[in-house]
Amino acid sequence: MSGASVFCIVGESGSGKSTTGRAIMRLLSPGATVSVKRLDLNGRPIRSMSERQMGKVRGKDIALIMQDPRYSLNPVLSVGTQIAEAASLHLNLRGRAARLAAETELERVRIEDVKRVMAQYPHQISGGMGQLWQVHCLAMPAGYREAMVGRHRAFGPGRWQVKKPR
Repeated sequence: MSGASVFCIVGESGSGKSTTGRAIMRLLSPGATVSVKRLDLNGRPIRSMSERQMGKVRGKDIALIMQDPRYSLNPVLSVGTQIAEAASLHLNLRGRAARLAAETELERVRIEDVKRVMAQYPHQISGGMGQLWQVHCLAMPAGYREAMVGRHRAFGPGRWQVKKPR
């Protein structure tokens, strides 16, 4: 894969999709064994990157979106704080600018009552809303700026249509 690509792993429950994703992201516990001949990201071998280098590419160049992202989020930080953190880390925005970027992104995906949602915590939002804003926030630093529209009837629950702006 190269350029702006999306790679999806599909399989039955318990088949190892999440474990594979965590292995690629180097998020498994230190005792885990990962066997792979080659694993590159933008021509750079992931296996030889330092943790500091991985920290710079996670969420910017590579991301893992779980079926219910609410469980991968910090339960003691509000949704708004976490979206603003993505803007701070990957767009070099700070304070009010990062928070405004977060609000703008939620408005772009047609989240109603943005101020209320920004103040909520991960356990207070639906799984679908969690996927929507997590996918959008991960796309934000990658420069996609797609308009994402939930299409439950057309694509099934938890699946999202992603369109690049013309």
